[in-house]
Amino acid sequence: MAKKNILTQGRKAQADRLALNDRTEEARAIYAGVCRSDPTDVEAWVKLSSTQRRLGLYAEAEASSRRALLLAPNQALAHHTLAVALQCQGRLDEAMASYRQAIQLRPEYADSHYLLGNALMRISRDRDRDFTNA
Repeated sequence: MAKKNILTQGRKAQADRLALNDRTEEARAIYAGVCRSDPTDVEAWVKLSSTQRRLGLYAEAEASSRRALLLAPNQALAHHTLAVALQCQGRLDEAMASYRQAIQLRPEYADSHYLLGNALMRISRDRDRDFTNA
């Protein structure tokens, strides 16, 4: 068991380095492999979601985040990655709910605050545009 954990940590570290060097597809493949070999690895599901989103695979990113949340419902970063995937799909109300959940669980997480603010501004602009076009 310990050997598997060391190997898994090594694979995730390798994928992290690849992701930082904009080798996102390679990182995604490694994270996906970790998820296949250990479907209970919440961190791998969250990182897989992030790489999928960076590749424009928003529905897949949503599914990976939801998988992480099934395993760990109070994982703030999983709520955040779900929110980002939803926002990329234009599902702003759902995204805002997920950002708020992430903020509730981890109030100091600035990215969730920032992106929630962006979603609120976008909704406000859309409503103003609809009002002036009516």
